[in-house]
Amino acid sequence: MAENETPAAAAMLVSVAKCLRERETVRSALQLRVDRHSLGPLSLYPALCGRVLGEVRAHRTAIDVERKKRSVLDNAIVKEGTDPIARAKIMQGQSELDNASKSVVQTHETLNKSIMAFEQKRRLDLQASLSELIYSEMQLCARSLELLTEAHQAIHQAGFDSDIDVSD
Repeated sequence: MAENETPAAAAMLVSVAKCLRERETVRSALQLRVDRHSLGPLSLYPALCGRVLGEVRAHRTAIDVERKKRSVLDNAIVKEGTDPIARAKIMQGQSELDNASKSVVQTHETLNKSIMAFEQKRRLDLQASLSELIYSEMQLCARSLELLTEAHQAIHQAGFDSDIDVSD
């Protein structure tokens, strides 16, 4: 478009186009920066979620085992009574129930720690992503203001009067 204009107008259009092109280059670079800082941590979340899900399953399994051990013990107490052989069976059942209960407590603590660590990481990643986004937006605004000021000055410094040839 500038090639069809007078020299002053062409120079002004080229200058404004250069400023706008540079502004878009800055925008693209900052967008890549935001993507790199925000999307990188997100790639870790499938593995983190998988680990927590595995711990949830382990905890549920431990609860089911404890429930079954309790049921077996209750049935042994009701059916066997005071028989000395039954007493040994009941004692073994109580021991197995204690171990199952300890397993439930242990898996619960592990799951709780994992969830707390996951939430902490999620919050820190969110904070870092938003911080990067705000920083990049501020950088874009600052650079855009510089470039738009330069374009504004180019527009108002163009000497259009010299391009107009008025013949008498």
